[in-house]
Amino acid sequence: MNFHHWKSYVKHFFTSHSRKGHGIHSPFVFRFTEHVLRSSSLCFPLLEKERHALYTQKTIIAFTDHGTGTSEPRRISKIARKTLASKKDCRILSALIHFVSPACCLELGTSLGITTAYMASALPGGTIFTIEGCGEVLRHAMDLTRRQQLNNIIFLHGTFDSILPALLPQLPKPFLAFVDGNHSYTPTLSYFNALAGEASPESVIVIHDIHLNKQMEKAWEAIKHHPLTIISIDLFSMGIIFFRKGLQRQHFRIRV
Repeated sequence: MNFHHWKSYVKHFFTSHSRKGHGIHSPFVFRFTEHVLRSSSLCFPLLEKERHALYTQKTIIAFTDHGTGTSEPRRISKIARKTLASKKDCRILSALIHFVSPACCLELGTSLGITTAYMASALPGGTIFTIEGCGEVLRHAMDLTRRQQLNNIIFLHGTFDSILPALLPQLPKPFLAFVDGNHSYTPTLSYFNALAGEASPESVIVIHDIHLNKQMEKAWEAIKHHPLTIISIDLFSMGIIFFRKGLQRQHFRIRV
């Protein structure tokens, strides 16, 4: 955690509500805290075994980061430690899928497939569409989900910009989108605008790493104030956007 990240965390800690829901007067957001943040029913120990195996895997692959434009040899363990969403975030995402019951999920940034597998496990009756720019990383993600016998995933190889325009109009609705790639202001805001333009009132967009750097915080502020945003929830590690009609427009910070 760099200094900026740490400073943002301290601010979040002292300005946020408890996950127990104290001081939250929105019935919808209180139900969210009860069913998503305090849920202890979702646990996928086999996926956590996969995570720990990735953390120690010494295999070196050709790693391409389309967000930064870099390409270099990199150990699987290093990719895993830098890019995988935490166990806590994966469990929250799984509980959120149960809470909103989307028709499908869309993941921008497959990485090594841990979050993909969590989403597929949480939505066995729906399809997970996941996009990854690095072919070698995508191959490892596909291997992981095959080992876990998860057959409801469609893997898409390419950049977000090249795939989203054709994919978004075809997505079943409501959808839940998880954005975890290219952590800078302009691309993040562009992806959100594209997703929000296709979202139904029951759709949900989750932005990961909203406090990772100043650009992501700037993007999150713009997303909070987007005309279509109704409820925004800042969990520090990620931000959640709801578009539901009939709710008062509000922003919440919640400690998890």
